[in-house]
Amino acid sequence: MFVSTQLKRTKAQKQLLEIKNKRIATRNEIINQSLSEKDLLIKEVHHRVKNNLQIISSLLKLQAGKTANEEIKSSLAEAQDRINSMALLHQLLYRNNQMSSILFNEYLTNLITQISASFSKDVQIEYKLIPLELDLDTAIPLGLITNELISNAFKHAFNGKRGIIIVELTAYRKNTYQLKIADNGPGLPADFDLASVDSLGLDIVCILSEQINAELKIYNSNGANFEIIFKA
Repeated sequence: MFVSTQLKRTKAQKQLLEIKNKRIATRNEIINQSLSEKDLLIKEVHHRVKNNLQIISSLLKLQAGKTANEEIKSSLAEAQDRINSMALLHQLLYRNNQMSSILFNEYLTNLITQISASFSKDVQIEYKLIPLELDLDTAIPLGLITNELISNAFKHAFNGKRGIIIVELTAYRKNTYQLKIADNGPGLPADFDLASVDSLGLDIVCILSEQINAELKIYNSNGANFEIIFKA
């Protein structure tokens, strides 16, 4: 009798365990399906943001074509470049199935190639980039900073002569990294003062550096050097 009771109890416990396991499996299946749907939705958001940014870029290009004022044309072209840098980031996120972070070294290479296409082919880009994954809140400001500094070097560092732009992404200390953009041009004026310079591009660099709590260093050393030290 005792053995029979124990067998019944063991069988009941086994059945209860099977029911619990089935419930857990069903719950996990629902969770996995929800996560998959969430990823698809975020991917679609990146795709739509990229498309909308490209539409805005095209509108700016059309507007630039309607004016004969070279200063306005230049301002619209600069705004278009800034928008394109953000559109590229969302394009890479969509293409690589990344939802909330990006391989920043890959983004830098693609971004600088995109910027370089609008300028002189006599300028060579040299890269020294470590692999680094960054969240979007850090990657977007750094991308815009890169856009300003690379464009500025192309426009002002070489005066139509051959030149080199150096882009470095290196480890600085624990959880801290350095983005350095330098050129071998004549460098910054001897009386250069960031606080008094009337430049929207440099204003953007300063504001975005502050936004991500980065340290900004600007100095001459065989040309103009810009260092952005930031935390990942």
